[in-house]
Amino acid sequence: MRALAVIAAIGALAVLIGAAEAGAAAPQRMQVTQDEWSLVLSRQVLRAGPALIEVFNIGQDGHDLVMLRKTAGAKSVRVKKLDHFMRAELNVRLVKGTYTLWCSLPNHRKRGMVATLRVR
Repeated sequence: MRALAVIAAIGALAVLIGAAEAGAAAPQRMQVTQDEWSLVLSRQVLRAGPALIEVFNIGQDGHDLVMLRKTAGAKSVRVKKLDHFMRAELNVRLVKGTYTLWCSLPNHRKRGMVATLRVR
């Protein structure tokens, strides 16, 4: 009888753990591809919440990435300079708004390395 109670308790705990894991929001994924002289987002709209952003430089030149929400007092998120065929990942929690992403190396933004992300 006691063994059945333990088995029932373990089963109930497994159900609760499974429900908690199912309720946790999986991060959205987006890729930012860089080359000369473009910056392409795999998705232009994401939901608010956790996101995993992969930055991949397919260009011959090095590129970095800056991401900034268009609102007063917002802080930027940066990826260091990536050389040819290097990649990096950003784990971020996005809030609603419009974000600008760009390469901050001299003249790269002016030459077209800029994109807009909307978060709903």
